Amino acid sequence: MNNKLTAYFYPFEHDNKFIERNQNALRNVGFRICRVTQLLSLNAWSNRDKNITVLNWVEDQKYRRSNSFLKAYILFFGFLGLILLSKIMSNKVVWIKHNLKPHNAHGNAVCHRLTCVWFNLLNIKAVGLEEYYGARTLKHPLYFADAEIIKNMTSSTPNKVPTVFFFGAIKSYKKLHIALAYWPISLPLRIRGKAQSASYEQQLRHIIESRRLKVDWKNEFISDEALNIHLKNSDFVLLPHSDNAMISSGSYYHGLSLGCNIICFSSVFAKHKAEQFPFTHIFDPKTFSIGWLQSKKIPREEVLRIGLKHYGERQLVNSWKTILSIK
Repeated sequence: MNNKLTAYFYPFEHDNKFIERNQNALRNVGFRICRVTQLLSLNAWSNRDKNITVLNWVEDQKYRRSNSFLKAYILFFGFLGLILLSKIMSNKVVWIKHNLKPHNAHGNAVCHRLTCVWFNLLNIKAVGLEEYYGARTLKHPLYFADAEIIKNMTSSTPNKVPTVFFFGAIKSYKKLHIALAYWPISLPLRIRGKAQSASYEQQLRHIIESRRLKVDWKNEFISDEALNIHLKNSDFVLLPHSDNAMISSGSYYHGLSLGCNIICFSSVFAKHKAEQFPFTHIFDPKTFSIGWLQSKKIPREEVLRIGLKHYGERQLVNSWKTILSIK
């Protein structure tokens, strides 16, 4: 392929593997990868008929928890400008929509809506990460190369009591407080992740202590290396997210990448995944039990085989070719 094909990425780097895996897929298609700041270069202008720009999370940026009032609106207008610049300087803009609404937004999230309207006015259609969201779908990547996943295909060791793991930012929309309110007293649960606020941490601690649950919680973020070790040693990942909160879930695919079964509260996302894959299980917290978990577990090697079949490197590359209309 022409070596002048360029994909401009926002963000260029991220703390999970989503961006890196998609950049690698586009390199396999024939693109070189650049930061969106380079859209302002003469080279970008002269090759604009060969450029693509890939935008992730731009409609959510105004709602970062760390933003001051002024910074939030600087980001809002700045990203409107980036979207317009991408349209002018690219043959195609790929807007990957991760969430139905920003997780930190309150009320009507007007700026989020206006950003989505701006995309539509510029005739840039959203690309979802799950088939239920719409016709234009990009496969969500697994978090490891195929060869590394194949190496992890060792036979499962049966456990007397299933091991369950919850990880990531602990926010109220993930409904951990509801899961804990009904969690079986004799079932251990490991949690690694920082609570969104001191008050939410206190609420969760109160439930754990008052019910005397077997919960091992470190209220902090951990390294990728430590996280991967925990996932390799867990049978199930707990994903009790609210319905209508997200289109897809990085935690789901991270757990899948290391062979974990996934247990979810009922949601559009969970129902879609449970219909597709036997390792995705929807549970009612009020009737949840150790026996139910033991009856549902799919062996780790089988989970990994299914994951590679549907979300491996070739499938991701082919998904990009479809999005970009490349044969």
